[in-house]
Amino acid sequence: MAVSGGIDSMSLLHFLINNYSDIGICVVHINHNLRGNESLRDELFVRTFCEKNNMKLIVKQEEVGHLSKKNKIGVEECARNVRYGFFDQILKNNIGKLATAHSLSDSLETIIFNFIRGTGLNGLQGIYPIRDNFIRPFIEVTKNEIKNYATENKIDFVEDSSNSCTKYSRNKIRRLVFPVLQNINPSFEKNGLNFIEQMSGDNSFLDQISDLEFKKLENDFDVNLIKNMPYAIKTRVLKKILKQFLGNFCMIEYKQIKLLLNLIENSEKTFTLPSGNLIFITEGKIMVDLKKRNKVLPTIKNKFRIIETNMRDVGKFGDDFVDMFDIGENVGNYVFRNRLPGDCFRPKNRNCTKVLRKFFNEIKISVEERNNLTLLGDKNKIVWIENIGVSEDYRVGINTKKVGIILRGGV
Repeated sequence: MAVSGGIDSMSLLHFLINNYSDIGICVVHINHNLRGNESLRDELFVRTFCEKNNMKLIVKQEEVGHLSKKNKIGVEECARNVRYGFFDQILKNNIGKLATAHSLSDSLETIIFNFIRGTGLNGLQGIYPIRDNFIRPFIEVTKNEIKNYATENKIDFVEDSSNSCTKYSRNKIRRLVFPVLQNINPSFEKNGLNFIEQMSGDNSFLDQISDLEFKKLENDFDVNLIKNMPYAIKTRVLKKILKQFLGNFCMIEYKQIKLLLNLIENSEKTFTLPSGNLIFITEGKIMVDLKKRNKVLPTIKNKFRIIETNMRDVGKFGDDFVDMFDIGENVGNYVFRNRLPGDCFRPKNRNCTKVLRKFFNEIKISVEERNNLTLLGDKNKIVWIENIGVSEDYRVGINTKKVGIILRGGV
């Protein structure tokens, strides 16, 4: 379980210890080093609690302030990247689930935050109770209910002074927006739970219908068929088309869907995605030009080459050998290139796909380094990254028949 030492996580930890003591609880704590001695105090508080209660503890320390400046991202985003990168690592090395103390209040903050940013229905569902190996047992409990539980059970915790600082967006919502909404309707949080349930149900239904409509297209993206779909289904189908072109885990924004809407309504002729792909319509079909995405740039020319071989011949390549991957049937589509906006990568041995920018942030690859790394692309996927390795999707296994050998030096 993730434990900061604050009232929410200490209350959840107390609840689990007293109700599920047989499951075997391991505490995970991250010291972001953003609050000087206070950060050290929080870590010591969690350490002391675990020692007293004979609980296993895993601690990670990270200089998030320095890391956010180095990677030119916000402190909140950087801290989240560090947390979930660490959580993913913990889950990869241990069998079980990771519980976080997110509450109904946190979920509603997320909805308001997403609404301000212009979200669709997905962003109005709040924080999922269960996603992959993450669970949130308190996701239907308000902050006030947690406070009452902590008071009744005399639970010790530490206060995070940054929670009162309104320079952070979520703190503004919590400190300034929530009191106004509660003044209008004291039950607004519990009513918000009804809202989340309705949004989740509606969104799930629309997703099911759009899945069926997308399958009817059979990868033949006929503009006339799409035009006749209801708007709520049409936008979802267009998002699926973009993901088909770019990969399921690449970020698709609504503004890109609107550009595609304009395209099929004949108000635009073409448009280019941040990834470099050109989207256009020909003979009444939506098409994508993938050539631009796999353009070979001067910085990687003659740096590496690929040879196709069988598994039994892998050991014959000597000092030029760099790596190998399952080549499948697509040897002609593999191209060495530099990174591009929108790239995604599935790290080996991890059950997740990462936006490449976030993955580089997580493993602390500097901006200068990442711009010089060579990638091996297969249409819209990344097969291999220099100094990092092969994607899980292309990993060599017992069923591999043909192997691609990456060698130093171009032909």
